[in-house]
Formats: sequence, structure tokens, C-alpha cells
Amino acid sequence: IDLKSFKEIVDKPKIFIESLELKDKVFYPGDDVTLPSDYTSFTIRFSSPSFASPHNVRFRYKLIGLDNEWREIEQRREISYQKLPYGNYEFQILASDSYGNWSSTPASIKFRVDSKFWETPFFYILASAAIIFVIILLYYSRLQKAKKEQTKLEKIIEERTQSYKIAKEEAEKAAIEEKKLRDKAEEENRQKVEILRIVSHDLKNPVFAVKGFAEILLEEAQLDPENRNLVNMIGEAGERMQDLITQLLNFSRFEGENFSLEKNIIGVVHEINKIIDRIKHHAEKKNQTIKKEYGIEEAFIFADPILFGQIIENLLTNAFKYSENNKEIIVGVSLSNDKVIIKVQDFGQGFSEEDKENLYKPFVKLSSIPTAGEASSGLGLAIVKRFVELNEGKIHLESEKGVGSTFIIEFEKAK
Repeated sequence: IDLKSFKEIVDKPKIFIESLELKDKVFYPGDDVTLPSDYTSFTIRFSSPSFASPHNVRFRYKLIGLDNEWREIEQRREISYQKLPYGNYEFQILASDSYGNWSSTPASIKFRVDSKFWETPFFYILASAAIIFVIILLYYSRLQKAKKEQTKLEKIIEERTQSYKIAKEEAEKAAIEEKKLRDKAEEENRQKVEILRIVSHDLKNPVFAVKGFAEILLEEAQLDPENRNLVNMIGEAGERMQDLITQLLNFSRFEGENFSLEKNIIGVVHEINKIIDRIKHHAEKKNQTIKKEYGIEEAFIFADPILFGQIIENLLTNAFKYSENNKEIIVGVSLSNDKVIIKVQDFGQGFSEEDKENLYKPFVKLSSIPTAGEASSGLGLAIVKRFVELNEGKIHLESEKGVGSTFIIEFEKAK
């Protein structure tokens, strides 16, 4: 026997609302139900007769005015509600038998919840009118106060306008005077740089000639020890003058107005090796060793090759000058993310805290002195910092007096 076929012939279940019960009142379907505004809760009772399987009866209900979605419950034959907002409501409920047949029409009961005075539209209108009145009153009061303040400010402004006018005239005079002084200082600086450039350039050829003649004498002339020593001294003096003139020319170059960069892709390791080969004789004179710490085979940056060469040469020659004999000089190249890191480290005299404040100022002599009487112009580190910045790099120092110094330069890796 197909029991499911009985589902089609069984009548759809009936659903009845029995009552709506308040604390001390009971209402029935069809009554004019009005709940007072101060009620706390109420209960709606309902039933659906089922002789076949009453424990399988299910219900769906909704409270129109609060929630329009059906909610299901089982077994229970009552629904309770706590305090509802004022307004009109209709409670509807459906029943389902054990076959899943639902009532064709819901049972319902309508009711109204009374409002308190402050919940009525009239109260909202009255409150809105009161608020608007207060706002208008405050606005008018502030407007009157603002007018009084405006009158007071106009008087103050009128009194101060004259003094401001005088101050403005004095400021304009001071600005004109300051501009004259600035123009004068710029012109004097330009003339100083130009004179420096001309003098350095004019000295360059004679000094180079003296140095060259000294080298020829040492190589070709038959000299006794005393004269050979004198010629050596002349050559060393010429070399010191050559270094000084080179630094002066570099300084005048980047301080001038016609300075321009010619950037290219540079192989950092290759360039540093070339510079070391060119100037390592300075270290060899003091029996110093140059240790290369290259973490990579090659790294490329986008910079002016001439300025880059001067940066490395100045840092290395400083390390040679201010380190004692038999010391080690370390040159390192590494990569950090998109940065090329160049390190020049010595174990010489180091820098004091006062030295660090004046480290990159031109023509300032620091506490450290060359260990073998080498020449020092006071321009080397000023040139290094300027050239690093012109190539969009960064430089910083790690140093302790009496221990040594490490200059670290960062450049963007070439894309």
C-alpha cells in the first residue's frame, strides 16, 4: 500500500487562533484589540486539531507590521511578544499535518498598540518646531554677537592697518637690502670660484712639468745619493701640488654655474679595480695592503664615470694618508635589494664627534693628520659628498676615534 497516496485525499489542516492574552485581559478573534502603551508583553494562543499524528503538526507564523517573513515552530501552541512599537499589526499563522499539507488560508488576529504622547506625530511636529525655534533664536543671537565682534574687529583692523603698512614698507626695504647683499655675495663667490679655477689651471702645467722633469732625472740622469734624494723630494713636492691642484679644480668645477653631468652605465667592480691599480703605489710606499671584499662579480649603476672615479679615488687616498704603515685598507662591493653598496674601510685614526660635524665642509681641517706628511687640501670629503649627491647617491660614516673609519656609499642599481 502506498501511504504517500493518502496525502492527496487528506483534508488540509485547519488552524484556529484561540485568544490574545494580556496581563489582565483576554481578546478573541473578531474583537477590537487595542493594547495600552504601557504593556510589557502579550501571548497569542492557537490550535490545529489533528487526530492522526498531533505531535507532527508544525506551524508557520508572521507578524505583519514587524516582520513579513514566515517563521516555523513545532509542538508549541503559543507565541509571546515583548514590547512592540506603537502601530497596527496583524498576526497570521498556518498549520501543517504529518503529510506536509499546509493550511490553505492563515488564521489571523489584528490588534493595535497605543502610543505614548511623545511617540505621536503631533509630538514630533511640536518638537521639531521647538528645535527650529531654538536654532533660529541661537542663530539670531550669534548674528548679533558677530555684528558686535565685526564692529570691534574693524576698529582694531583700522588701528593696526597703519602699523602694518609701516612694517610692510620696512620689510620691503629690508628685502631689497638683503637681495643686494645676497647678489653681492653670489658675485663675490662666483669671482672666487673663477679665480680659483684660473689659478689652479695656470699652476697645473708648471707643476706637472716640474714633476715630469724630476721623474726623467731619476730615470735617466747619473745622480749621486744626495742629489737623487733632492730630486725625490722635488718629485714628491710636485706630486703633492698636483693632488692639491686637482682637488681645487674639482671643487671649482662643481661650485661653478656651468656644471653638467654625463651619466652612463658603470661597472662598479671594474671601475674600482682600475682606480686601485692606478693609485695603489701610494699604499705600497707605506707597505699598506688593499683587501677586496666583493660579494658579487659585478654590479652596475647609472652615474657620471668621472665623478664616480673621483669619489673612489678620494676615499682611498684619504685611507692611505691617515693610516699608519703596514695597515690594511678594505674595499667592498655588495647588493642590498635594489641598492649597490660600496664600502671603504681603514684602521687609521678615525674621527671625533666634533670632526663628524665638520666632515663635509670645504677647507676645514679635521683633527686627524696624514701619517707621512702627505698634503691635505681640506676638500676631499666635501667633493666626495657633493659628487655622490649629484649622482643621486647617499653616503654615511661609521667611525670611532683611534679605531678607524668606514665610509659607506649607496647607489641605485641600474635597471
